[in-house]
Order: sequence, then structure tokens, then C-alpha cells
Amino acid sequence: MKHALRQSLATPLSLVLAFPAAYFLVICILKYTFNVDMPYDASWPLLERLGIKESPGININSLILFGPVIAILMNTLQVLSIDKRFTKDHLHFHVRIRKKWFPIAVMGFSVFLLTVLFIYMFLENCLLK
Repeated sequence: MKHALRQSLATPLSLVLAFPAAYFLVICILKYTFNVDMPYDASWPLLERLGIKESPGININSLILFGPVIAILMNTLQVLSIDKRFTKDHLHFHVRIRKKWFPIAVMGFSVFLLTVLFIYMFLENCLLK
């Protein structure tokens, strides 16, 4: 029972961990792509208090960068099963993916967030200078 309860809490918790990155990306895309300043301007004082201008440490930057990574890891443990068997001549590994659609969807969402974050950071730091 405790194991099932932990698994049922892991997916919503991982979605909560991915939310700050999604929120940050949405408000930045709205501001810099579509010139919609209101969500960004309303959130900026809170983000500054949480340490958005500082280098990554124990602040909101770490949650934005590592939240989706932790979400992927938490959900991978739920859907992936690896069986191993060693014989004299062979190493046998069987990888199974369980059909748990909500954890798989959260993993896809987190991968999408990491991809967009990477593209955003690459464009901002390498091409736009």
C-alpha cells in the first residue's frame, strides 16, 4: 500500500517540479516574442526576490533548471523496468516500459521544457550577443 501511495504521489509531485520552468518559459516567450509584457512584469518582483538574477545555487534558478530533470527521473522509475540475467557467455537485459500514460506524459512535457530551455539559453547566450 505504501509503495502504491508513493507512486501515485510521485507523478503530481514531478509535475509541480516542472511547473516553474514552464511558467518562466511562457512568460518569457509572451514578453519577447509576442510583446505581451503583463505576466512578465507582474512576476518579475517575485522572481527577483527568489534569486532569478543570481547564479544558480539554492534559488529559483535551480528549480527552473533541475525541476524538469528530477521530474523525468521520478517518472522513469515508475514506467521503466530492467531485468538482468548473467550467464557464462552472455549478459541479458530486458527493458520494459509500463503503459502508465500520465507519468509518460509528464516525462514528455519535461523533455519538451528542457528542449525549449536549451534552445532559449543557446539563442540568448550564443546568437543574440
